[in-house]
Amino acid sequence: MQFVDDKDVLSLGGYFELLPGCHVIGTPSRGWLPWGKSGIVVPTGRLTFALPMRAGHQYRIEFRTSGMMAPTGRITVKGYESDLRGNQTREFERAESPKDIEACKAEAARAQSAPQ
Repeated sequence: MQFVDDKDVLSLGGYFELLPGCHVIGTPSRGWLPWGKSGIVVPTGRLTFALPMRAGHQYRIEFRTSGMMAPTGRITVKGYESDLRGNQTREFERAESPKDIEACKAEAARAQSAPQ
């Protein structure tokens, strides 16, 4: 990820903490895919994800391939949530419209107002 809530976080490296709540994530315009013993850079354009982040969870955006990288290969980009034990708990598609961001904000607001 390169942007969090419109702030460039590339200089922070891959790991940093955020408070719970809805965060809008933007990917770099190119993605790195493992390939053989190294990898390749694939132009993807900036993709946006709206993640309703929860305390005690980790989040990542991954570029993955299915099939060969020839003209028939397909690249998928998804967001993933994991608990502190590393178990994947949720999967996120990219945000397609402002409604997706509003839904993220509503989910985060419900989570914050729920009894603990």
